[in-house]
Amino acid sequence: MIESGSAAGNYAYKSFCIPRLAFGVGLCVLFLSMTSSCPAISQSATTNSQENGLSSKAASQKALRGQVKASELAVESSLKELGDTLHHLKDSAWSLFCEVQQPDQVFCGGPDAVGPIILTPVNGTGIIDTGALLPPRKKWVDYFVSQMDYLVPHLQQECQALTLPETISSDLSDEFASLKSISSTLSDKLTKVKAVSGGPKYENMAIATASQSLLDDLKTMERLRKSIYKHAKSEFSRLR
Repeated sequence: MIESGSAAGNYAYKSFCIPRLAFGVGLCVLFLSMTSSCPAISQSATTNSQENGLSSKAASQKALRGQVKASELAVESSLKELGDTLHHLKDSAWSLFCEVQQPDQVFCGGPDAVGPIILTPVNGTGIIDTGALLPPRKKWVDYFVSQMDYLVPHLQQECQALTLPETISSDLSDEFASLKSISSTLSDKLTKVKAVSGGPKYENMAIATASQSLLDDLKTMERLRKSIYKHAKSEFSRLR
């Protein structure tokens, strides 16, 4: 009976201890596996953090390039539009100048008299100038002046609306300021053109002088516009 009890006790002891031992071993294995995986998890987290940082930096640089490109396109578009207006305005001023500078010519097939002047043609025949100017034609004078009267305000608005980035060089800023300064004087020049072009009598030289003064300013503005366009392209390339 004692041996039987002892055997039963041993059996009960083994039944109790072996599962607990197995459970303890399992916990050790789990702990070791978690410990060995921690560096990998840490390294993975560090890598993800670095990738996120690089991605954020790249996105920021891409956004900056996008802003520079948008600003560049806006400036180019404004300068091209300004160039178109300048082109048509110069054409009108030049056409008015040519209208009042047409020489009075006569055809001679032989010696001829124009008033007190005896005209002798070269090689026996030809067209020669009398030294006078033809009277301006009202319809063309009115047309060219109306074109200038329409375009000058548009040109001034385009110049005043034109903006450049704050990072632009000082040389370009000076040209930009000169362009706007000249545009502000165009109204006075146009007023003088209109004053001498109202008719009914026209003074050819007075109209020519007024239109030439306006034309000189427009040529200067076109030179400045081209220079600004060229340097702006260079500046935007640097910013990109």
